[in-house]
Amino acid sequence: MKTVLVTGATGFIGSHLVEHLLELGQRVRVLTRPSSAAKNALVDHANLERFAAQLTVEGMTRAAMGCAVVYHLAGITRAASEAEFMWVNAEGTRAAAVGAQRNGARIIHIDPYQTKTSLYADQHIRIKPGTDAALALCIANII
Repeated sequence: MKTVLVTGATGFIGSHLVEHLLELGQRVRVLTRPSSAAKNALVDHANLERFAAQLTVEGMTRAAMGCAVVYHLAGITRAASEAEFMWVNAEGTRAAAVGAQRNGARIIHIDPYQTKTSLYADQHIRIKPGTDAALALCIANII
């Protein structure tokens, strides 16, 4: 069984997705910022690997190595500036897609909005803001 990579794994939906993937017996790698420790529902598990890297093409290329699927959930809803907001949400999505593609992995972009950056993904799952853990169960079942 190949590994799957999850960005945004410490967020609400991401943490539930990771939990469900682990329940399904998947090997899960989670992208974490080098400056922060994984938190929330990311408990120690034999099939869970934390991978510290920036959300850049280089970081995502290294993180996606050996992965069959990349679930890209990383993003921000507020930022100090529009430039920061766009960098994380637009450039981060492009970086995740390029990193996945360089490794032959499918990329699934999970976001409430289908934007131009969604076109980089193999599949875009549009979520309704405020959805709950049931969404994560549905997402995990598409692999």
